[in-house]
Amino acid sequence: MIYLFDKSLRSSQYVVSNAEYVKINMAKLNEFVDKLNIENSIHWLHDLPFGMDKLSTEELVNFLLIYHTMGFCYWGEPKWEVEYNNNKYDGAYGLICALTKKIEKNKLFLDFTYLSSLSYEEFKVILSGNIEIPLIKERYDFLMEVSKIVSQDMNNNFYKFTKDMNNDIELTNFLIDNFPSFVDVSEYKKRDVYYYKRAQLLVSDILHIKQEQLGVYVDYSNLIGCADYKIPQVLRDLQIVEYDDKLSELVDNKVQLDKGSIYEIEIRSTMLVVVDYIKNKSLHKYNAININDYIWLQGQDKNNTKMPYHRTRTTAY
Repeated sequence: MIYLFDKSLRSSQYVVSNAEYVKINMAKLNEFVDKLNIENSIHWLHDLPFGMDKLSTEELVNFLLIYHTMGFCYWGEPKWEVEYNNNKYDGAYGLICALTKKIEKNKLFLDFTYLSSLSYEEFKVILSGNIEIPLIKERYDFLMEVSKIVSQDMNNNFYKFTKDMNNDIELTNFLIDNFPSFVDVSEYKKRDVYYYKRAQLLVSDILHIKQEQLGVYVDYSNLIGCADYKIPQVLRDLQIVEYDDKLSELVDNKVQLDKGSIYEIEIRSTMLVVVDYIKNKSLHKYNAININDYIWLQGQDKNNTKMPYHRTRTTAY
């Protein structure tokens, strides 16, 4: 079963070994590792600008499945944003705000049978903001897929159906085997590259919540990281990851990179290899997902990031 994560990491290592446009600056990477201290870092859910303590553990886990089912691709000019408690939020925080507003009015939104009958027009109202969120139809289709599967095959309660799954290997495999929309695989030079970004992030969040709120033993040490666009942005800002002149020009001018392009795959895979190196170099003092979250949170502070992130229209991240 652990083969899933070994396979994922090996496939990204193959990409990095054959990369044409992205490389790792080992001197900068080692310098970063030597100074790294994330002992007091927090899980990203605790960084939210609003509380979710009104939800029980069961409700929160079901909410996380709903959120991560549609948690991808927020960039645009202008960026999609929503208003919540007189403040404006975009990106991942914006989506959580939009869903939270709906749940505060109607907790049936956490019922998968109810969700499976939600119309597209109703869904668009829930995610309404200053502009239409990118890939809104794909988000709706994914939500319908997941809701119908949970409703019909899991007694309408994802949390109860998976409550005894307390390790990342079992839970990640379960998500990939049961929900097609969580499959995240690309092809690079005739080889498959396995990312499973949203599946890994959902697993990490569920296990962290269960550990903190229920006090159960969980294991998320096998997760390898969540290849997105914010973490590569931070790593490039830190000069740990470097792009060649051609790719730099595309990213810096905010030119869209095609999903599955050699550029996108090299960016995503390099990020995972860097996270794995940090984990090993620090003698496994930190899990990959803790390193992943630490770097991601740095990217949420717009004062920390000077370089733009790469832009790809994708449901993967």
